[in-house]
Amino acid sequence: YFLADLNPSLYRLFNVLLHAFCGIMVFRLAGLLFPGTIIPFLAGLLFIVHPAHTEAVLVISYNEDILVSVFLLLSLYCYIRNAGYFRKAASLVFYFLALFSKEVAVVFPLILLAFNMCYAPEKDRKPFGRQLASLSGYFSITFFYLFIRFFVLTHHGRSVAGYAGGGFLTNILTMSKVFTGYLRLLVLPVNLHTDYYFKTSETFFEPGVLLAFMLLFIMVVVIMKALKRNKTVSFCVFWIMVTLLPVLNIIPFLNWSLLAERYLYLPSVAFCLLLAALVNSLSALSAGRKKMPLIIGIIIVLFYSYHTLARNVDYGSDIALLQKTLKYNDNSHVAHNDMGVKLSSRGKHEEAEAHLKKAIEVNPDDPNTYNNLGSLYSNLGRYEEARRMYMKSLGIKSHSHKTYNNLGVMYYRQGKYKEAEEMYGQALKTGPNDLTALNNLGSLYLVQKKYKKAEEVFRKAIKASPRWGGGHRGLGICYYNQGKLREAENELSMALDINPGYDESRRILEDMAKQKNRGTGK
Repeated sequence: YFLADLNPSLYRLFNVLLHAFCGIMVFRLAGLLFPGTIIPFLAGLLFIVHPAHTEAVLVISYNEDILVSVFLLLSLYCYIRNAGYFRKAASLVFYFLALFSKEVAVVFPLILLAFNMCYAPEKDRKPFGRQLASLSGYFSITFFYLFIRFFVLTHHGRSVAGYAGGGFLTNILTMSKVFTGYLRLLVLPVNLHTDYYFKTSETFFEPGVLLAFMLLFIMVVVIMKALKRNKTVSFCVFWIMVTLLPVLNIIPFLNWSLLAERYLYLPSVAFCLLLAALVNSLSALSAGRKKMPLIIGIIIVLFYSYHTLARNVDYGSDIALLQKTLKYNDNSHVAHNDMGVKLSSRGKHEEAEAHLKKAIEVNPDDPNTYNNLGSLYSNLGRYEEARRMYMKSLGIKSHSHKTYNNLGVMYYRQGKYKEAEEMYGQALKTGPNDLTALNNLGSLYLVQKKYKKAEEVFRKAIKASPRWGGGHRGLGICYYNQGKLREAENELSMALDINPGYDESRRILEDMAKQKNRGTGK
């Protein structure tokens, strides 16, 4: 943030560089496990171009999935090299950083145990108890993190997540199908979108659930059988399973979408290693065709690259991204709601209304959709319909400062200043630092020429966010209207430094400069 401020291009560049570095680490890690083969190069390349990574790389707020993977790969690399105190300490430090990047890192000690069982030489292999003891540093860091996470870094304001279907058993049955979905996206990453739909399952004998548990059983058998014959298969399959475990909602954290492509970022490390190893093994099956593995590898890389490029096109436009989601999941209330908001901002009010009503039809318990539909009606001057939507929103979420603020805007447009002031006050009771509500209340006082009250509100806004230009602009206008020209000039200049788009601030400063010039005879 210090370097990029609010420039999204630099954040995206940072994500791309992190992703490239992660690909390099996959290459280096595979080089330790498979020296002198094509596997490291192919695994790194597959990882770089895998289409499921587009969400983690292109959405700047999802770089936590990249960060945790980078730090875990660095930790594992140092652990495997295990040459001297420095690398051992570095491995622990990188694991610590991974944990505080994202919770999924808690499974890393299990990955280290699996690595020891699969790759440690027979003569150096320790009894299980001694292996646990040798990883005591990692377990200690894990317990420290869990204490901090659950007893110190509590988030009282977050919405409470729940189990899929409302119960633990239905969650297990439903998330088993989600597990299958993740495996499908690893192998065949096509038809990607942002909101995957899974019907709640209530019986083990549902075909999708039966298939999921069969796949899970097969994976466990493969791990056990391959432990003696092909340790790479055993290790990689275990890695995939154990890194998917934290995102299967066993500890509830999911609020709407049960599957997210970004959660595949860390599991895909093992998948790309496994796929590269399998492609390389074809050389033993294709006698006289030494180039066969290379040709197959190139075909897979090209296939993945095509779908990655196509997904990048989707992310080039909000509308295109939402359209792709609705193409594969027309019952996504989130996509319909977001599409309604985007279309409304583009002036396509009828289409926006249709999407917002569809979102309410799919999920009648989402207060945000009622709030957004109310805002659409308010913008169109359909105030009674807007009021009804806002009241429905507050009926579901009575402490929504956004809805109270929007009610205030509606009353302001109608010239009902007393009601508007009351609603802005309600918004600030539930969200004391809501800058939009503070700006609207201050602007209301300016219109009413209550400059002292307006000054008080804008000062509060500046205290809440010193780098918010709207507060300085509003305070500058207050000073100007009270004849405090020096103070007005300072605040308005600061507002323009923060946001050069404040035309009213620029106009007032120009008028003040003209008055000053006339006063000095210039």
